[in-house]
Amino acid sequence: MGRIGKQKRLLIEEANKRLLNEQDPVGDDPNAGEIQKYLVDKGYLPRYRTENGVKKDNIDWGFGDISAKAFGDFIKDKLGVDVGIQSLQDLQDYLDLLGFDTGSLGFGEKVYNAIKWVIDFTEKGMSDLINNPKINEISKIVINIISKNLIGMQVTKVDKDTEGDYCDSHVNYFSKLTDVELTEITDKTFKIKGNVNGDLKVGVCEWFNQKNNHQINKNIKGFVVDFEAEFKYHFAFKDGSFCFLVDVVDASVNTPSKRYLGKLPGINEIYFYLSIFMNNVEIKHYITYFPSKNKKYKGGDTIHNIDTVEEIKKSICNKGYCIEMDDIIKIVKGSENVSNIENLIMNKCKKVPNPDYKIIDSPLPPDPNKPPQRHFMG
Repeated sequence: MGRIGKQKRLLIEEANKRLLNEQDPVGDDPNAGEIQKYLVDKGYLPRYRTENGVKKDNIDWGFGDISAKAFGDFIKDKLGVDVGIQSLQDLQDYLDLLGFDTGSLGFGEKVYNAIKWVIDFTEKGMSDLINNPKINEISKIVINIISKNLIGMQVTKVDKDTEGDYCDSHVNYFSKLTDVELTEITDKTFKIKGNVNGDLKVGVCEWFNQKNNHQINKNIKGFVVDFEAEFKYHFAFKDGSFCFLVDVVDASVNTPSKRYLGKLPGINEIYFYLSIFMNNVEIKHYITYFPSKNKKYKGGDTIHNIDTVEEIKKSICNKGYCIEMDDIIKIVKGSENVSNIENLIMNKCKKVPNPDYKIIDSPLPPDPNKPPQRHFMG
C-alpha cells in the first residue's frame, strides 16, 4: 500500500474512532448527548463554544447549564412560554411544575424522560394531542364556558312598521338570551338551546289612519321565545396556545305557540295572533264571515326576519378560545386539575388594557364645582 493510501486509511480510522467516541463515550451519558445533538440540529444550541480562548464542543455528553438554557429557548419557541431558564436547576424546576418528577439536581434518566416527552409532544403535535382522552374532557368544559358566555347577549332587535293585507302593524321586541343548555356535542359540532326574553309591544290596525294609534294594542312583559343554535369547532395551535375556533352554523328563535293579540268586532270578525317561526316575525289573522261564524279565512303578514346567526356571531370570538400549551401539558400530566380550565382559558377577542397607560391625578388646581379630574398618559 502506498503512502497516500496509508494516510487515507489512517484518516478514515481516526474519523471512525471519533464517531464511535461521540456515539458512546466512556463514562458519559449517551442520553445527554442525544438531547444535545437534537438541540444542535434544531438550531437552539451552537455546536461549539469558546471558554478562555479555548474552543469546546457543546455535544459533550454532559447536560449542564448551557444545554439547559438551550432547551429553555426550545420551550419558549415551541410552547410560547418564556420562563427564563438559565440553568439546569431552572429547567428541572419548570419540568417539575409541568408535572414531571426529575429527581435530585443533575441530568439523569428522569430528566431525560421528561425532556424527551416534551420533545415528542411538540413533534407529534395536533394529531396526538386531539386524540388524548383528556381533550374530550377539556372540549366539553370549554364548550360549556363558551355557551354560558352567550347568556345576556341580545338576540332580537325588532322595531318595525308594516303595511298588511287588512291592517298596518307595528312590533317592538328587544330580547336577550336568559339561559342555555348544551344538548349535543360531537367531535366537530355542538348544539345548544335556551330561552329568549324581552318586553313585547304590538299595535294592529290604526284608527282612521292616525299613525301610532292602533285599535289593538298588546304589551307583554317578559315575552319568552325558544332559542336553538348549532356551532362547528376545530382546534389549532396559535402563538404557543391550544385554541378552540368556533363558528355559527345555524340559529333560530320560535314561539312555542301563537300568541293572541285581540279581535276587531264587526259583521266579519278578525282575530289577530303573533307568531315567530324560524326567525320570521308574523302577524296572523283569522276572519269569520257572517252569518256562519264557523267559516274562517286564514292569512298573515311577515313583519321582520331576525338575523339570529349574525347576532350570535357578535358574541363569539372568531380569534379563538385558547389555553397555553404548558397548561395543556399540566392537565395531560395531571398536575393541573381539568376543572380549573375556566381560569386558564383566554378569549382572544378580549381587549387587554395597555400597560403603558397610567392614571395620574390632575396637576390643575381643583375646581370646587367639578369632581376631581383624572387623565390618561401614554
